[in-house]
Amino acid sequence: MRLFQLTVLLAMFFMFIGCCAPSINMIFVKGGTFKSCYKEKDKPDPVDIEIKDFYIGKYEVTQAQWNTVMEKNPSQFRGDSLPVEGVSWFSAAIFCNKLSEMEGLEQCYNITEFATDSNNYKQDLQVKYTVSCNWDRNGYRLPTEAEWEYASLGGRKSKGFKYSGSDDLNEVGWHIRNSGDKLLTNYNHAACFHQDSIKIYNNSTKAVGSKKSNELGIYDMSGNVYEYCWDIKDYVYVNYQVEPGDHMFGREITVPIRIALGGSWLYDMLESTIADRMLIAPYAGPNSNGLRVARSKKCFF
Repeated sequence: MRLFQLTVLLAMFFMFIGCCAPSINMIFVKGGTFKSCYKEKDKPDPVDIEIKDFYIGKYEVTQAQWNTVMEKNPSQFRGDSLPVEGVSWFSAAIFCNKLSEMEGLEQCYNITEFATDSNNYKQDLQVKYTVSCNWDRNGYRLPTEAEWEYASLGGRKSKGFKYSGSDDLNEVGWHIRNSGDKLLTNYNHAACFHQDSIKIYNNSTKAVGSKKSNELGIYDMSGNVYEYCWDIKDYVYVNYQVEPGDHMFGREITVPIRIALGGSWLYDMLESTIADRMLIAPYAGPNSNGLRVARSKKCFF
C-alpha cells in the first residue's frame, strides 16, 4: 500500500512539473565527424572534429517559453510564437538552469553571482556572474559552437548548403532584406544602418518555424535571431580539448566576449551563413539575439 501511495505521489509530482514547464521540442542529432566552415585570417585550417550524439531544440526559444520560466519578457517585438530577443548570454544561461529545475532535471551551470573576476571587466563594468558547466548533468544548456555548427550543417544528413537547409536564404531564414514590409532586392548593406530599417520597412522577428527546416528538421538556424553558444571568443579549435571518441568542450567562461551564431532579422545575408559568428559581451542583450537549448544524449531520458 505504501509503495502504491508513493508511486501515486511521484506521478502527481511529475505531472505538476510537466504542467508548469514549457514544452521544448528537441531533435536528436547523431554524432559524427565534420570540418568547420569557420576560418579566420592567419589561423590554421580547422581540424576534423568528432561530435557525440546530443539533442538540440527544434526551434528557437519562444517568448511564451521564456516568459513561463523567467516571468518577464524583454523582447521588443511581442508575440508568443516569436523568438525571445533582447536577452544576454548570462540570462540565457540562467534560463537553462531554471528550465531544468522546473522539469526536475539537474542544472548544468554553476553560476556564481556578484563574483569578482578580473577577466570579467569590460570598460570598467563588472560582470555580475561567473559561469562554469557540468557536462555530466542531465539538464538544459546552450550548445557548444561545434555542436551548433554540426547541427546547422545538417549533421550526417548534410548536403553542404551555404545556409542551414538551403543555398537560398529566403527559403530558410529571416534577414534584413525579407523581414520587413517588402523584399529589399537592392538593399545597400554598407550604406544603411540596420536599426533604421525598423522605422522604414517595419523589419522584425518572425514566428519560429515559419520557414523551411534544414536536413535534420531544425528551423531558423540561419536568420531570425542570433543564437548564443557556450563558447568564448577564440578561434573555434584553438584551446579546445579533443579526445578520441569525444567532442569538443570550450574552456570555462571567464572572459568578456561570447559567441552567437546564425544571423538575424536585423542583419544581411552574409551574417546568416553557417560560417559567420557574432562576438558579444555576455551582459549585452540586443534585439537581434536569442537562444536555442541543447542537452547531452547520455543524460537525456
